Amino acid sequence: MRRETETHARDSRLRAKAVCLLALVAMGLGVFFRFYRLDHPYLWVDESITLFQVAGFTEGEILGEVNYKTVISPDELLKYERVSNERSVVDVIHSLREEDLQHPPLYYILLYYWVRLFGSSIACVRCLSALLSLLTIGGMYWLARRLFESRLAAWLAVGLVAISPLQIIFAQEARPYSLWECLTVISSVALLRVLELKPDAPLGRKVTRWTIYTVLLALGLYTHLFFGFVVAAHVLYVLVADRFRPSGRTLIFSAAVASALLAFAPWGALLLRNYGVVEGTTEWARTPEGWGVLKRWAGCLTVAFLDPGYDASAPARQLLLMTVPAIGSVWLVGHSFWFLLRHGSRKASLFVAMLIGAVVLPLAMHDLLRGGGRLSSSARYLTPAYIGVQLAVAHMLAAKLGEIEAPRKVGFFTAVSMLVFGAGVLSGIVHSRAEMWWNKGSAWLKNDPPSAMIINQSKQPLVISDMWLIRLMPLAHRLAPHVRLQVEPSCYMSCYNVPPEARPFHIPQVASGFEDVFVFNPSTQLANALQKEYSLVSVCDGLWRLSSLPSADSSHGAIRQRDSNSVSRLGHDGSG
Repeated sequence: MRRETETHARDSRLRAKAVCLLALVAMGLGVFFRFYRLDHPYLWVDESITLFQVAGFTEGEILGEVNYKTVISPDELLKYERVSNERSVVDVIHSLREEDLQHPPLYYILLYYWVRLFGSSIACVRCLSALLSLLTIGGMYWLARRLFESRLAAWLAVGLVAISPLQIIFAQEARPYSLWECLTVISSVALLRVLELKPDAPLGRKVTRWTIYTVLLALGLYTHLFFGFVVAAHVLYVLVADRFRPSGRTLIFSAAVASALLAFAPWGALLLRNYGVVEGTTEWARTPEGWGVLKRWAGCLTVAFLDPGYDASAPARQLLLMTVPAIGSVWLVGHSFWFLLRHGSRKASLFVAMLIGAVVLPLAMHDLLRGGGRLSSSARYLTPAYIGVQLAVAHMLAAKLGEIEAPRKVGFFTAVSMLVFGAGVLSGIVHSRAEMWWNKGSAWLKNDPPSAMIINQSKQPLVISDMWLIRLMPLAHRLAPHVRLQVEPSCYMSCYNVPPEARPFHIPQVASGFEDVFVFNPSTQLANALQKEYSLVSVCDGLWRLSSLPSADSSHGAIRQRDSNSVSRLGHDGSG
């Protein structure tokens, strides 16, 4: 019996080493996938917003300079996305304050200086997010190690975060999500470190650790408004851990949180004074989902482990194939959380529960009470919850793989570990080869890259459009230098409080001298106006060609103005 026990113990140690090696391989592959072909995925509308805001422009300023009167090149449109000496970081903050208050300025300030140092190419811009995600991987080791006191659980957590499809796709996006994730992990490590301080610890050490924690909280609040959920999770954790009894530690913690909130007060005051701006620019999040929110919730859980890139426009047969992975993901997460609550330490189970619950429950209640919104079913807003999920799964797998007296159970969970890591690797391979993905609006932007290819094939093409500026700019990145644009973009962010009927509408006088004239995603009004003089021939979804051209003496004529009664667009559902 003793020899058998020793054999099982030796096998358990070997399995632990093999799993650690698997996690290291996953970490290496995850780093590779984060940086591989950074400039290949389509630069979508949210990233376009990031770029012109970092350059110090507002949408309103750009719309005031770009109109039908001037034919421009793609590069002339993209100059508004390039950082220059003419605009400073003050202009970056001004752009956010005027049109995008729901996004605090820290990430944009960091990106401003990053671009000044390394350039404004798509790869350079996205590289900052990829590097920040590496800090998350490193921080995850120390967070799991402090919670579970297990090297195996820590390495499993590192591997899960490194190869997670969700973390990889957000690491390749010029948005604040990687910074938010990074500060969530690092601030959580800092919290555990200050709570580990003993009463007789040196004063200098206490001051240093509490100061670091306070600064990290303030930085998190200036990264994303929903970092407030992380602060709430920390507050609940400390209160419950201390059993709601006041102590010296609780008082110091309260002072740290109050100091971070006080530091955020200037931006918070702006939010309160200009709440209408936030309401207008986040209207899409209040779109009712009904029972469809359940499907989106399952999808949000699945993409943490497996992501083939399907979006809402995918055929029913493809979506049906995701049923098994979705059920498996629900079981894995549910079992892991149950196991943590039943067998984990009070500290670990409480922390993970608060990190998940403080994010998911408020957003889910908000959506359900409003008839099914989209906040709780948007993966990017659940960032801290994913950290909690991965911690729970790492703890469960480490415990199951370390069992000595249940070889069959160990074999089963070894297979589960292989499937989880294998799914992440497979997702990374598929994603690395794709140009469009669900997080970049593939459901409604998938025809834009083919449109750019068709336009580029013409020798002398002109593109006419009154599409949103934030959709024309990504298209301009794919257009060849010989393409010319006669565009008067419509507003998206700067006219939230202007009713459609009050927005001016202009009819372009088509410029002459071009071999092909294309019309890209015109509004219904523009299409109707052009069809009075030309025939619009569909080339692909969202792109039309004018079948006849005006005479040379009609170019650059006067512009007529009409009232706008509709903002619907051909080939676009307006979902944003």
